[in-house]
Amino acid sequence: MIRRVLSSAPAAERQSLSLSRATAVSFLKSDQAVTDEHGPYIFTLPMPPSVNKMFRNVRGRGRVKTNIYVDWTGHAGWVLKRQWHSEPLTTRCLAVVSVERSSLAADVDNRVKAIFDLLVSGRVIRDDSLITAFAAAWAPPGSRLARIQLIPIVVGTPTTITFHAASSGSTGGWFVSDPQSLEEQF
Repeated sequence: MIRRVLSSAPAAERQSLSLSRATAVSFLKSDQAVTDEHGPYIFTLPMPPSVNKMFRNVRGRGRVKTNIYVDWTGHAGWVLKRQWHSEPLTTRCLAVVSVERSSLAADVDNRVKAIFDLLVSGRVIRDDSLITAFAAAWAPPGSRLARIQLIPIVVGTPTTITFHAASSGSTGGWFVSDPQSLEEQF
């Protein structure tokens, strides 16, 4: 069974791709994976700045955070704090990221670093090195938001994600299958 997760396009606009054209990925094992099912953990944040606007070089000081990044970190930190009230995750995870598109020239991967750094500073995950894999996509323009789903990796339980493009092809969404243990598949 496939369920809608972080889908970016309205149902009427989504274009289901054939499996040969879709991006489908299975994540199987990690050395610190959880052994029972927890999560997924879903967060909605303000759209992060591009990595190109996070830091600047200052003579005599080196690389420093820009005001844009400091402001976003403060705002997004409070938004995240309202959504997370637990101890930091210490298990390996798969991250699925959807960012509302602001420009056709922008790169979606330039938005991921700020999100992962915030998940660490906001004490959602102990370290972003625990994110074993991630999938990112542009969502249609809207309220300038980013949506993040952390899915703990369960050893012996593959998680399959499939990309569905919107009709324009410039945005889309990831669909995550419900985990199924290897024993259940045969």
